[in-house]
Amino acid sequence: MTALTPGATAPHPPAPAPLKLFDDLAVLSAGRVSATAVPPGDGIALIDALTSPADAEHVILPGLRTLGADPAAIKYIVVTQGHYDHFGGAQLLADRYGARVLMRPAGWDLIARTAPADAPARDLDILDGQRLTRPCWT
Repeated sequence: MTALTPGATAPHPPAPAPLKLFDDLAVLSAGRVSATAVPPGDGIALIDALTSPADAEHVILPGLRTLGADPAAIKYIVVTQGHYDHFGGAQLLADRYGARVLMRPAGWDLIARTAPADAPARDLDILDGQRLTRPCWT
């Protein structure tokens, strides 16, 4: 298996079309990485934000529109870890739509230590057992 060998190039499969898995769950993919949108009527929670501001601009935003959702309804971006392929478009979406960015403290700390390009500004910490529920979206 060469994909996990240091120096190996990861495959970049073609991106599938935006896909609504259920009424309130959609996948927006850049091919190798995906973001998941939970678009209830009162706002969108986005889980991860792909690899870059360009991915947000050219994959997430048109993907949401294709599925009938307004990107301006993005209220939260839940970043699952502090690597570029999870947070890449988060700051663009936060700046443009006022979305709040959430991540575990370890992810924020990794970003603070490594100062990667396009990292979001530290916003909200996710704590063990914390829930993001619809009532807090208003």
